[in-house]
Amino acid sequence: MGNNHENDRMVRVHELAQTVTIYGTPILLAAISAYLLLLAFSAGGQIWVQSLSGLLLPVILGSYLYLFKRAALLFIARLTPGIGFGLGAVMGVVVMGALRLFQGQTFIPIPEMLTSGCFAVLVFSAAAKEDDSCIALFYGVISGALGYTIVLGFPNLVLKMRQGN
Repeated sequence: MGNNHENDRMVRVHELAQTVTIYGTPILLAAISAYLLLLAFSAGGQIWVQSLSGLLLPVILGSYLYLFKRAALLFIARLTPGIGFGLGAVMGVVVMGALRLFQGQTFIPIPEMLTSGCFAVLVFSAAAKEDDSCIALFYGVISGALGYTIVLGFPNLVLKMRQGN
């Protein structure tokens, strides 16, 4: 009887961790995206339009794929857990690295596009698949972002004017 209680508790802990990962990862990406847009808006001029466009384009493309080319998203959703986790970890590291390297430094809003692109891949590939088989991608993204933060710290997102504006 004690073993059943312990198993039930571990199932609840696992479900909580999975829920935090599934919802927390896209929420974190959306929060970073919103902050990048706020920084661009604070800069004045037309920078915020570029930032908003950079945030919207990957979501629009993901929506298009979901509606008309779902097979491309299903390919991502059907990756084996190991490959999905590895791909997700690379995505998380690339997003964090782009925040550090490119934020406000390029004419093209690269951090916005990568952050939003990562969000779109997660959300639309998960929506394309009717089961939880693509959850490894979520675990990978958050693990990559956290690993990056542990090793190099969270990128200092400061207001910088893009070159050419």
